[in-house]
Amino acid sequence: MPSKQSSSSNINQDLIYERSRVTFSVLKLTHLLDGGPEKTARRRYLESLIERDPTGVFSNEDNRYLHRSDRHVRALAKHVRLVEICRSIGVGSEPGAAYPGEIVLSPDFYTLVASVADELPTALHWIMFIPNILSLCDEEQQNRWLPLCRDWRMIGCVSIA
Repeated sequence: MPSKQSSSSNINQDLIYERSRVTFSVLKLTHLLDGGPEKTARRRYLESLIERDPTGVFSNEDNRYLHRSDRHVRALAKHVRLVEICRSIGVGSEPGAAYPGEIVLSPDFYTLVASVADELPTALHWIMFIPNILSLCDEEQQNRWLPLCRDWRMIGCVSIA
């Protein structure tokens, strides 16, 4: 039997019913999973920046209908806007940051990336490239290459021959 959709929202009525029957505090579980009430508040704040972004670039509504090239261009636009948001709120420049300005080393960056809910073609840059520079390069090399990585003037990639 098909599920009924709520007319006032996109939440399935069966899901609303099941959620109303829980015997535990959903908020307490959320705090536990996030690591505490402060972290829940921070996560929700960061998610709201993506959800309410006035540019509309983070919409994923028609992703499955886009040509691969168009989807790639849109994902790059999402990345650019994500970096703008990170810089505007000081992600990577938190007190005690090991490498000030390195947004990709901040836990907030990963919360924001998850909020985008789309694959970004620049992911390899922060997943593999920057960690390799941090672990394999000496201080002089890091001083030369990390600012380029931070400013996205050098983006790491892998070439498979």
